[in-house]
Amino acid sequence: MEGTLQTALRWVLALLAQSWIFHHLVVMDGWVTPLFHLYGLVLLPLRMRPVTYLLAGGLMGLGVDLLNFGGGLFTAAGLVSGGLQPLIARLLAPREGYEADAEVGPQTLGWLWWLTYTFLIVVVHAVWLFALEAGRWGLVPKGLGQAATSALATSALIVIVRTLFMRNARRR
Repeated sequence: MEGTLQTALRWVLALLAQSWIFHHLVVMDGWVTPLFHLYGLVLLPLRMRPVTYLLAGGLMGLGVDLLNFGGGLFTAAGLVSGGLQPLIARLLAPREGYEADAEVGPQTLGWLWWLTYTFLIVVVHAVWLFALEAGRWGLVPKGLGQAATSALATSALIVIVRTLFMRNARRR
């Protein structure tokens, strides 16, 4: 029960941080948009049913849209990234599979696995979000550039936050 409560708390805090802080940051003239709400999705347990990831991604996106008047862009991107999250986990699965109680993070699955997993989920979300936001074919290249820079920045932000919380857990 404690793990479920921790996961739900991280999910809600990531949503609130995105809506109240990161959504309003304009970095490099709009070329970097932190998508910190994905922190809550990246840390979801690996052994959930695929529909749960889809619902979590959709609800996360809906929450960002409702709190920031996003018009459905974050909901659509959340549904796509949540829907593909089980596929990404399956593609990166170790040969022997995941342990039943494996927590998503670098301390249990290794840094390379976790960085790759995080980056792929963030890239899927960012590409879908910025391609939809572009609205017409002529703006898609700029949207893909914004997706790439935002995905790199978001992945770095998630790694920094996760590292900070890992250190706090070790001190206890």
